[in-house]
Amino acid sequence: MKSVEDAVDWMLQELKRHRALYQSDVAQHLIGFKDEKLAYYDNNGNCCIGKKVLDLFKRRTPDVVYERSAKSWRQREPYDRPGRLQ
Repeated sequence: MKSVEDAVDWMLQELKRHRALYQSDVAQHLIGFKDEKLAYYDNNGNCCIGKKVLDLFKRRTPDVVYERSAKSWRQREPYDRPGRLQ
């Protein structure tokens, strides 16, 4: 993976394939590329998705919601509340 755009393209493919995209799976995949723009370890040792990746993903997915309880993204459903966080 060479760029933030590549990472988001991969995330979109995975979301389409699996219908849900788990935050931990994305972070673990991206950390393997050893590029802190893509993923990094925070001060507590947690694997985190890079902010630029998240910002671009958010811009490119207006019809995707984030489920806090599952820590995952999925397509918006008719029953979802307004806003991105569910």
